[in-house]
Amino acid sequence: MEARDFIYKYTDTLFSEIVVSTILIENWEEADFDYRYAEYADIFLKMKEGCLDSEHTDDEIDKMLKNSKKTIVKSFNETMRKNFIGELNRNGVNAAIFDQMLSSDILKEDAIDVNSLELFRRFEEKTFTKRPKKGV
Repeated sequence: MEARDFIYKYTDTLFSEIVVSTILIENWEEADFDYRYAEYADIFLKMKEGCLDSEHTDDEIDKMLKNSKKTIVKSFNETMRKNFIGELNRNGVNAAIFDQMLSSDILKEDAIDVNSLELFRRFEEKTFTKRPKKGV
């Protein structure tokens, strides 16, 4: 695989998920800056070196990128689930209600949806106040 093709596939498959994940978690945790932004260049270079400076076929490189994407989505889902269950516990709500009430649109297994944070906020407002607020 040529470097330009790798860059396109990496950006299309992985980078968008990393950015969306970081922004949503950063917003959820109300942080000013997430240290992961500073690691993006290193992650890219390591993956590029690992993929292009080896005997991997194009199909194997595609598979590696897709597996990395799955790992990012899974990590995001676990982080948001953990944060939400913590919020439920702090508000005296049984954490078991999380999976019963959570919309399947929020935690998808194939991609991180940019609307996730809005869906989480609506769920939070409905669960904790019984009245959804305007906006998110």
